[in-house]
Amino acid sequence: MRRTLAGLLFGLAYACASLAIAGFLLQRTAFDPDNSADAADVVLGDSQVKAELVDFIADSVIEQLAGVVDPATVRSNVAAVAELPEGQALLAEIIHDAHAHMIGDQQGPVQITREQLVAIVRDERVAALPPLTPPVPPTSPPTSPVPPPSSGPSLGGCAMYPADNAWNSNIRNAPLLANSTQMINYIQAHGSDNLHPDFGENPSYGIPFVVVPQNQPLVPISYDAYGDESEPGPFPIPLDAPVEGGSDRHVLVLRQGTCTLFELGVARRNGSGWLAAGGAVFDLTSNALRPLGWTSADAAGLPILPGLVRYDEVAAGHIDHAIRITFGSTRRGFVLPATHFASSITDVNAPAMGQRLRLKAGYDISRLTGQARVIAVAMQNYGVIVADNGSNWFFQGAPDPGWVDDDLNQLKSIPGSAFEAVDTGPVRTS
Repeated sequence: MRRTLAGLLFGLAYACASLAIAGFLLQRTAFDPDNSADAADVVLGDSQVKAELVDFIADSVIEQLAGVVDPATVRSNVAAVAELPEGQALLAEIIHDAHAHMIGDQQGPVQITREQLVAIVRDERVAALPPLTPPVPPTSPPTSPVPPPSSGPSLGGCAMYPADNAWNSNIRNAPLLANSTQMINYIQAHGSDNLHPDFGENPSYGIPFVVVPQNQPLVPISYDAYGDESEPGPFPIPLDAPVEGGSDRHVLVLRQGTCTLFELGVARRNGSGWLAAGGAVFDLTSNALRPLGWTSADAAGLPILPGLVRYDEVAAGHIDHAIRITFGSTRRGFVLPATHFASSITDVNAPAMGQRLRLKAGYDISRLTGQARVIAVAMQNYGVIVADNGSNWFFQGAPDPGWVDDDLNQLKSIPGSAFEAVDTGPVRTS
């Protein structure tokens, strides 16, 4: 970074002035530990000594910048700096420091030779002097660097959707749904009452995924339930891809390079490929939705992977996206970005697919520690999104050996009543 002349002079003053005051201080061979505060006043109050300091510092600057700046200009500027309040304070600080160094830990008068003083000053000041850059007059006012925007959630070199995607939208200050209280009461009346992490130390819990290279071989895909709302194969799904336990049997594959997500529901190996109830393909570089009315590997027509709690995010200290959650009773309708419903219930207080809820900002999470604290903060900022029918308040994560059940289990003490429903758009049925 280039320095202005005044800034450079201050830097050199701090480094060199201790040498210049040696002539004055060495007129006395004993220094008392109680008079350090008076040393600067004595030195700076003597006009002759002050002039000597200015000359010494100017000579030092001229030597450092030989051939770069005009000596007369340097002397004029050094003299001007020394008269400023900032210059006075700087010189006082140098004198105090030099005096303290000479006293050290001694509690009585200390004899200091000239050679010792010069060595102290040289070691403590000159050795710390940064490299000098010739001064260049500024052409415009300095500006503060602007930090780059957050890159948002990512995996395998792929952004998990653009930054402005609904999954990545912070809803901490979003407006409440008009019937938020009634919706929470409905949820609490139709299943378990508390939050529940559906993953942990047991590797059989959670929804696994795999990241594959761009050249991953394609395999045939067939469907036996929702083929009319599923993308046809082939997909780049390894034959040994991990499968979620239980009846849902989700398979999630992220292809690097193209940043394309392939997901299957109720997936089973079938010859040289896979058989599934349904499947979906998501372009993570786009905000495009599935056709309205189409399902996916999730009932809501949403992708699964972007809503999972992943250990790498929690270990980094923040989750910057909404979290997938299920409820026992949902509404016949969906809120974008969801595109599908899976219920015949028309009660307006039942949560629709795609409904966002958040942990109340006023809910005290200070007692939570470790992994639980990171997840709770994410639920206050990004909330949860209704993705499927299932157990009340169950939210999903990916299996990982880094999970600590003692941490995660703290979340089970958070009641559903600590949440509120957010208005992110109208409920649709088609």
